[in-house]
Amino acid sequence: MVPWLKIANIWFDAANYPSSILAANEVLQREPANQEAKSLLVVAGLRVAAGAVGGLRSPNAVNPSARLEAENLTNSLRNVLGEKALVPAVVPETKQPAPPVRSRPLRAKASIAPVPNAAATNVNSSKGSADPFKSLK
Repeated sequence: MVPWLKIANIWFDAANYPSSILAANEVLQREPANQEAKSLLVVAGLRVAAGAVGGLRSPNAVNPSARLEAENLTNSLRNVLGEKALVPAVVPETKQPAPPVRSRPLRAKASIAPVPNAAATNVNSSKGSADPFKSLK
């Protein structure tokens, strides 16, 4: 992994988005096609922008040209992402109850009839037959 990319990820995970943006830009200077660096740059930039916009809640706080530019950027992001809304409404997850655990039914053990010893059968036999399979008939 490119050292700058690792640094960008570390800063991103630490929520130090401006530093993550700088490191991602360093990666892109060396590898312009690096998709991970591009993704870090976009998401970190959006998080910085979201933090800045948070202080501008009232409609009159943003001058009209900045508002128009923000709307254009929002539309551009929607087109790139293929979404109607950039931040979809959060639907609370309902946990599905786990299916009951069923134990396996115990199987009856097959009874095995004792096999008589062939040597004992031959000794006990009155005819003295040498047929070892006689007891199986």
